[in-house]
Amino acid sequence: MADRLTKIRELHTALLAAIVAQAPAGTAISDGWPAGAPQDAQLWLAGDVEVAEIEYEVTGLLQHVEQLVVEARIVYRTATDTHDDVAAGAMALSGYVEAAVHNDPTLGGACRFARIAKISGKEAVPDDKTREMGLTVTVVAECVVT
Repeated sequence: MADRLTKIRELHTALLAAIVAQAPAGTAISDGWPAGAPQDAQLWLAGDVEVAEIEYEVTGLLQHVEQLVVEARIVYRTATDTHDDVAAGAMALSGYVEAAVHNDPTLGGACRFARIAKISGKEAVPDDKTREMGLTVTVVAECVVT
């Protein structure tokens, strides 16, 4: 069993490792905001975390279950005129997060069960030669903490 801060770090580390295992070599992935600025195709785990729900169980031990929320952020930028190209690139990156959680819902034992709760995003056209899409993949993990 671990306290909340330790469990959050365990969850981040396990989720990051699972995503890296799903992504092709060379995919830009980082824990926290990428150094400098995001690359044209970048995935990172946000440094912030949210406790969505705390459920106390009567087990005789000083432990409880919390739903910890972690966000994977994605930016995909390309020189294109079509929405389909930029959306396909961003969704391909989000697929690595989905596969990581689907293939091992306990994230190597870091939690009882993790799931994708939501995928949201926005498209932008910063200039007449570039489109970009930012996505947030929200992962909710049920964890036992002390």
